[in-house]
Formats: sequence, C-alpha cells, structure tokens
Amino acid sequence: MLAIFIEKNLKLYIMKFGKIIWQDLTVDNAQHIKDFYCEVVGWTFSNVDQGDYNDFNITNPNDYKVVAGICHKKGEISNFPSQWLNYVTVESLDTVLKSVSH
Repeated sequence: MLAIFIEKNLKLYIMKFGKIIWQDLTVDNAQHIKDFYCEVVGWTFSNVDQGDYNDFNITNPNDYKVVAGICHKKGEISNFPSQWLNYVTVESLDTVLKSVSH
C-alpha cells in the first residue's frame, strides 16, 4: 500500500525531507477500527484488495487526499505493533542507515 501511494505521489515529495508522508495502523480488528475513525473523525475510506480480505486507504474529507492506511494484522505484518506508524522522508537512506548502525 505504501509503495503505491509513494509512486502515485512522488512528485509532491521530492526534496521535502523530514516530512511525514504516510501513517499506517495495523490491528487485529481493522474493519472495526476503520469504522470507528470514519464515524468519530469523519474520514472516508476505500478498500485495498488483499485477496481474501480488504485493508483500507483512509481519505481526508476536506481535500480527498489519501492520508493513511488501516491494515489487518495478517501474514508478513502479523507481528507489527498495534499503533500508528509514521513514515518520514529522508535525503539519503544509506546515510541514515549508517548513522543508526553505530
């Protein structure tokens, strides 16, 4: 889901380092959590087909931009923490990886 979002919106984020570009919430009960946020916050959603179930793109109703994902805790991501995860742009992934590996 993140890769598709970045590919479609890459031109908006070129040279904007340090910007949160995506937020993801991976939970056991994604359908219920999606319904909660849509009701309480007013977000809208679209389904993201995962084969035998759907994850969800979350849309800001003010500008209709996809701003986050709510995902089921299944498969490769079954061990992800149940919390909002932020994705931040960096100028050089190699530089960041070197700086945190010391």
